[in-house]
Amino acid sequence: MPNRLCGHITVSIMHPKRGMKKTRRITRTLGRTATLDTPLRAVQFLRTVGTDSNIAQALANIGFTAADRKHGWDLLCKASTSVDLVRRPPPKVDANEKLEDWRKAHMVIARAALAHLHPEQSAFVFGTPMRADTPTVVWVEQFLNHLDALERSPKRVSTRQADHAALATLDRRGITTQARKTARQLIAAVMHLEVMHPPNDNAKNEARAALLQLHAWLTDWSECARTIIQRRDQLLRLGIGRRQKRKLATPPGP
Repeated sequence: MPNRLCGHITVSIMHPKRGMKKTRRITRTLGRTATLDTPLRAVQFLRTVGTDSNIAQALANIGFTAADRKHGWDLLCKASTSVDLVRRPPPKVDANEKLEDWRKAHMVIARAALAHLHPEQSAFVFGTPMRADTPTVVWVEQFLNHLDALERSPKRVSTRQADHAALATLDRRGITTQARKTARQLIAAVMHLEVMHPPNDNAKNEARAALLQLHAWLTDWSECARTIIQRRDQLLRLGIGRRQKRKLATPPGP
């Protein structure tokens, strides 16, 4: 989360003499603390106003209405919502086993065939050393990436004919385009790479704008509440009071 959240809000101001509303755009910036604390403080304020009749009546006396309370909850909801709730299918529990079976069935054959018939391509595909404890998914993904490079990498234009001949050999040994596609699908299942919905930038921007508006709303009504509510316990329930520091007991004399 950024250290500061900056954005614009639009407010309507009533002209005292002409009785006309004037719209003005204001730039607001929230620090990291306010960005994190505003939703929590808003929940406490709104819940207290909705459950404490004495506090609700005091605020009603200075113009706080049910519509104002609903507006606060709406802003809180918007400020707290930027991700769609989408149920993901459960990962296949046997994906790792299937990928390991694929590795044993195809990579051993590929290593033998390339080393025998296409030594230069074998050095490219299998030349990168790997530790014995390297996960299967890493082994297979690197293998597939190297085969893709043999097929179409711009850096291997000079050896393209020999590279394609090596791929043709692998195809005859069962490492076909479809087999490679199946391996890619198994890798995705193991790594949970299925993206159900891409991140929604518009929703994130709307949430940020709502957070700025919520902070302005909360600041407004918190200041108003302080002017009419004197009881410390009520201010504490609203989340706008300060607790008194306890004095340390003086130790008894000798």
